[in-house]
Amino acid sequence: MGSMPIEAWVAVGVIAAGAVLAMLHALASAVRLETHIHDTKVQAAKLKRVYAEQVAAIEAARELNNGVEIVGQGSASRSQAA
Repeated sequence: MGSMPIEAWVAVGVIAAGAVLAMLHALASAVRLETHIHDTKVQAAKLKRVYAEQVAAIEAARELNNGVEIVGQGSASRSQAA
């Protein structure tokens, strides 16, 4: 069985190095995508919480406004006249 020339070994080495780099790139891309998805989920949860707090504050303000009795202008004009 004959031995392979040096150029063939270099070609095999370059192909193997390229394959390793391609696998590392694919792994890094997958990790980056998962990180982006996680960050998006965290941001969405934060926005949902903030929105729920705002809706609760609006509802509380509406309840307070329903129980408030507005004083008419007549009482204000009497105090100004005195």
